[in-house]
Amino acid sequence: MMASDGMLSLSWNNHKATFCHILSTLREKERYTDVTLACEGKFYPVHKLVLSTCSEYFEKMFEHTPCKHPVVVLKDIKCADMEALLSYMYDGVVSVLQQDLARLIKAAELLQIKGLAVPDEPPLKELSKKNAYPWSSRDDRSSPHPKRRRREDIMSSTSQGSSLPPPESPPSSPQHHQESNQTWDHSKSHSQDQRGEDGVDQRVGDPVEPAVEFSSPKQEASHNQEPVDESLVKEEVIEGSEDNQGEGMDSRIEYGGMGGGDSSTGGEEQSSKFPHQLDAKHPQPLHEAVVEALAGPSGMQGWLGTGELGGGFSMLEGYSEDGNQEVHPASSGPHGTQQSHQMVRGLEAASRCPCCSYTTTSRSLMEIHIATHTREKPFACPHCPFRAFHNANLKTHLRIHTGMKAWAGVSLVLWAAVAATRAAVVPTGSSAPEFQWKHHNNQEVEAVLRQVVSRCPDVTRLYALSEPSVRNVPLWVLELSDNPGHHELLEPEFKYVANMHGNEVVGRELLLKLAHHLCEGWRSGDQDIRNLLSTTRIHLLPSMNPDGWQKATDTGATDYLAGRTNNNSVDLNRDFPDLDTIMFINEVRHSRFNNHLMEQLNHLDYQPQPETWAVMKWIMSTPFVLSANFHGGDLVANYPYDASRSGAAHEYANSPDDQTFRHLARVYASHHPEMADPTHPPCFPGDNHFGDKGGVTNGAAWYSVQGGMQDFNYLASNDMEVTLEVGCEKYPPASALQQEWDKNKDAMMEYLWQIHTGIKGVVRDAITQQGLPNAVIHVKNVTRINDTHVRDDHINHDVTSAGNGEYWRLLVPGQYEVTAEAEGHLPLTHVATITNTPRREAFRRDFDLSPILDDDFLQELSRGQEVDRAYEDGRYSDDSPMDDLPLEQDLLGRFRGLGNMRY
Repeated sequence: MMASDGMLSLSWNNHKATFCHILSTLREKERYTDVTLACEGKFYPVHKLVLSTCSEYFEKMFEHTPCKHPVVVLKDIKCADMEALLSYMYDGVVSVLQQDLARLIKAAELLQIKGLAVPDEPPLKELSKKNAYPWSSRDDRSSPHPKRRRREDIMSSTSQGSSLPPPESPPSSPQHHQESNQTWDHSKSHSQDQRGEDGVDQRVGDPVEPAVEFSSPKQEASHNQEPVDESLVKEEVIEGSEDNQGEGMDSRIEYGGMGGGDSSTGGEEQSSKFPHQLDAKHPQPLHEAVVEALAGPSGMQGWLGTGELGGGFSMLEGYSEDGNQEVHPASSGPHGTQQSHQMVRGLEAASRCPCCSYTTTSRSLMEIHIATHTREKPFACPHCPFRAFHNANLKTHLRIHTGMKAWAGVSLVLWAAVAATRAAVVPTGSSAPEFQWKHHNNQEVEAVLRQVVSRCPDVTRLYALSEPSVRNVPLWVLELSDNPGHHELLEPEFKYVANMHGNEVVGRELLLKLAHHLCEGWRSGDQDIRNLLSTTRIHLLPSMNPDGWQKATDTGATDYLAGRTNNNSVDLNRDFPDLDTIMFINEVRHSRFNNHLMEQLNHLDYQPQPETWAVMKWIMSTPFVLSANFHGGDLVANYPYDASRSGAAHEYANSPDDQTFRHLARVYASHHPEMADPTHPPCFPGDNHFGDKGGVTNGAAWYSVQGGMQDFNYLASNDMEVTLEVGCEKYPPASALQQEWDKNKDAMMEYLWQIHTGIKGVVRDAITQQGLPNAVIHVKNVTRINDTHVRDDHINHDVTSAGNGEYWRLLVPGQYEVTAEAEGHLPLTHVATITNTPRREAFRRDFDLSPILDDDFLQELSRGQEVDRAYEDGRYSDDSPMDDLPLEQDLLGRFRGLGNMRY
């Protein structure tokens, strides 16, 4: 665009959105971070630039702290609030549950977060720039939402013979431009920034919430509607015609997530699934959480008062004194869009462009041509920033999304009001969408998981691991729990992982169906599923190797090896650090180190694949208790060790928990109709007949594997994992998938319940009653054999307590001596009888350890001084042991550092 002085104004349309996305990506990858925030034992590497920009509190702190990389300890801030505030500062938007809103605002006030606790004034330079160029409607540097009149309305007005002359000139009032741009820019930036939250959730632990969709009566009336996101479509109001406003606008708001089916279906399907809508004619109560947030000095009153919260409607315009609200659609937008609509209306009886000499007899071609003058692309993809001049181009583009439903943005304050109506919007008794049995591609995997989240937002959360695949496909994980996003005391964590080998696809589809099954069971009131989700935190990773799946699929799914490896041709089940060798050396030396062996890793000569690295960090940062890994090509449940002690290709390598592992493997095999069947033939003639052995095998006895994920779980963390070979055919036809689900459903559910076997409890300081992290739990089997003999078998694989002092120890029925030890405390032993009652939580036994009191400690205690927590400088201290290592050992240092990511 050219200014009056002849200077060209070059505008980067997606400037703000691009910068926000880059900053978020740098944070996720921990690149260029120069400050670390610490709260509740977790660490968040972030950037001083972002913190200083968003908070004067941090800005002043860094001014007076000339430290290259300071560590800021926040004592009064909870981890969940810290993560939400970081998402808010980096992305400009965050979703929060209604019960957490007041606490989040309080945390924002403590940290003086702009826009939440401090009024956010626009920069003076930006205001002066807008005043200097009043004719520009694109100063926000972000592409505007399309605004266009729907075809049926235009055709209707054409049939009535109505037309408008083309405008002589665009509006020239600088003030009018500035006001409309400010209102419109907020909506634009909100939509642009929201994409990073929906499409690239890269922070482990970030919540995924239901979306807000705006529907129109025309959309509901016809299923032949064009596949355009109706949340981005608004009617233009002809100035001076108040009567037409009520006819041309629909102020209803439909709350819900992504429904099933193809995105090209019309509003009829949406209406049938979500019949409850909010109408502007019926005031809605302002939720208490919003009132509480507005009451404090958070600056949010100013946002709502201006009606600029985005989403296409005015937020506070209809609030009454008694707390009710009416939601009104916004009636203004960019003048370029308004001008184009007036031009088109004026051309209903003409065929010549009012801006140039172009002529045509086709009205649709004229619309496209007019858009070249106004620079408008009215057809917007509901899934990405793509925009098109023509609807046909949009339809072609939509094919790459393969049926993904549109996600509209939910702002911070709006979500608090939405949560209050969620129960009425998604009724528990609504019919469940039918699961489609097919080989879901990588985009469809995400779409299915998001559909589950939209169906069961109260018990699900979708997040991606810290690293994507080599081809940049996110590794999506679905969490199912009655309190998603939060670890609850003594609630064990479980994980299922599938598709580690890309051409072994049955587990991938089984986990998608399992997610659907658990969600619908919760909604329908299935007591077994409700009990399971109320006592367990379940994580499902359907595809650890999406690149391998793509390769296997592209090559016809017929090659036995094509797609097994990742995109770098690396077998991910040989890519984990070899901790078996360290364990076997420790056994020979009678070393006390028998768990969490990452701390002893002293040699590594390769760079792990990104998929491996992401899963390693996931394992080390989450207190998993039990897991399983799905494979294909045989029919057997495989348990540790996978590597042989002598290096032989076939040698039974028992672990200290061999009895418990065999029990876990047999649970799955015995609930599968064929796995433990001795009459079922082997997969290949002359191959192992695992049915004769109960459908289970020791990994090393079958064939020795080094660098496998199963043994890494056991030796690097508290997690006990088995490998499940669930079918002779690695890539069966889609028609066989439902039968595979029928075979594995009961086994998968029964295996899930095994996490509630054995013993659990909390290890505390007897004086302070604080939980002791990293306490060592040692178990000895003292089960009576007969009247005169009892066992005296030490299980030489200890587990350690998590951050709150909680521990879990899977055991088979019997009598055990359980000993808890913590540095600076006297050990304590309890005798526990384990029965493992089905479908019940594990036996609980807490430990209150007495501290070893020296003179200094007693003097501090007598003076009433606060007693320091144990383990600040112990063996499992959070301080990295790699500070003194040379730079060439950085890779090894990162691996050892995982040993300190202790839940």
